[in-house]
Amino acid sequence: MRQSTISRDFSLIWFGDTRLTDLDIADDVVLIYSDVNRLQELTTAVEQEASKVGLFVNSNKCCVMVSGG
Repeated sequence: MRQSTISRDFSLIWFGDTRLTDLDIADDVVLIYSDVNRLQELTTAVEQEASKVGLFVNSNKCCVMVSGG
């Protein structure tokens, strides 16, 4: 995750100066962003970095949830 986000500003202001990009639970990842186009960029970056170590994104388990306005 760090490699995917290190050169890009993919994060939300969470609390004070704390920023939030993802939630990692076991082998699952929740990507969080306020713009769907930038979320796609983040997803692509994660997929590219994961493939370098033999991991992949399972598109059958992926979904997008929109919250708010």
